[in-house]
Amino acid sequence: MVRSREEKGIGLALSGGGCRSVAHLGMMQALIEQGVSFSQVAGSSAGAIIGALYCRGISPKEILKILSALNYLSIFRPALNWQALLNLEKVIDFLTIHLPEDDFSSLNIPLVVVATDLNKGKIKYFKKGQLWRPLIASCSIPVVFSPVKINGTAYVDGGILNNLPIEPLKKKCNYVIGLHCNPIGKIRVSGNWKKQLERSLLLTISSRDKLKIKKMDLFWEPPGLSSYHVFDFNRLDKIFDIGYAYAMHQLSKGQSKFLINSYVRD
Repeated sequence: MVRSREEKGIGLALSGGGCRSVAHLGMMQALIEQGVSFSQVAGSSAGAIIGALYCRGISPKEILKILSALNYLSIFRPALNWQALLNLEKVIDFLTIHLPEDDFSSLNIPLVVVATDLNKGKIKYFKKGQLWRPLIASCSIPVVFSPVKINGTAYVDGGILNNLPIEPLKKKCNYVIGLHCNPIGKIRVSGNWKKQLERSLLLTISSRDKLKIKKMDLFWEPPGLSSYHVFDFNRLDKIFDIGYAYAMHQLSKGQSKFLINSYVRD
């Protein structure tokens, strides 16, 4: 029996991945063109930022324009302490423009933001109350960015413990789509410490995320993203196009389209 979309709806999990996460927007655009709408979104790191903007009511193509227009050098400021190289506090300026109300209740679609409690070593799911600082915390890659304090607790990147947060969606939605943007691929890693750190985190996070595939109704990961990096800010349009082309190809194969259409209102 085909379950009706009205029961619980479609949940969307968005992985972290820095600039690679813009591929989510391309895949989301393809799904929306097929008539898909999401009843709840959960995101980690950059996936949380994209999720928040979408849940506010901003379309994937418009989000791409917003992200492409950003001056990232003005956002990533030196931390001026021994905790990290940079801090993300200037992201608040960006959030006040595009998410003017600092509260989860201001969003049109329910959102769950994942962060890591650095002291307790536990996952934290934020879904109510203040919105901005949980979003910044979810993006704070350890060592690169300073931890973010919320109510006295230090939080860092949600991807450390849960980069593809399907768990908050399983009870709320009867169909869960996971979009992942961290294919391992095969690359030559130089002696650059930043590339070594990125590659090491990617290997750790991706191996854990792949264990969740059978728990999702649909899992997409564009293999063409393997040559892109976390800080490829000047290649966002190409990353979006990779996500869109991959999603359209998957839909053209038929099975994904059938599964999705089973949950979309006629």
